[in-house]
Amino acid sequence: YHTINVPLQEGVTDQMYRHIFTSIFPALMSTFCPDCVVLQCGADCLVGDQLGGFTLTPGTLCQCVEDVLSYNLPTLILGGGGYNLQNTARCWTSITAAVAGETLDEDIPDDDHYFTLYGPDFQLDITPGCVRNKNTLENVDKMITDIKYNI
Repeated sequence: YHTINVPLQEGVTDQMYRHIFTSIFPALMSTFCPDCVVLQCGADCLVGDQLGGFTLTPGTLCQCVEDVLSYNLPTLILGGGGYNLQNTARCWTSITAAVAGETLDEDIPDDDHYFTLYGPDFQLDITPGCVRNKNTLENVDKMITDIKYNI
């Protein structure tokens, strides 16, 4: 079994997260040549989650899921985490749609029983947050280099 931990500080952005993922994931796949993948998609990394402190949006997680699926391996996708219930529902809905190859309407249906909880914009997408990113590109690139060396 193999895992990699990338210790990030609060405020990581969509762009930085994608940089990290696309820098490390292909090296993991080519080194370990797995027969299958278990992908845990915790939502506590999303903007608005009081535990995670990141400023990620579901679109970034969907891109990572699509990267994993592009290897055409059996993949078990798990939810997890997420303490902002509305953003967690948005995230898992977006990931499920991406896996199914479906494009969803951005508007949350107004006949949904929980519609009022998704205000003020009532959209599936989440606006990126404004928490200061405490991760520097220099530190992130050093972590990427160290992780790839240790793979």
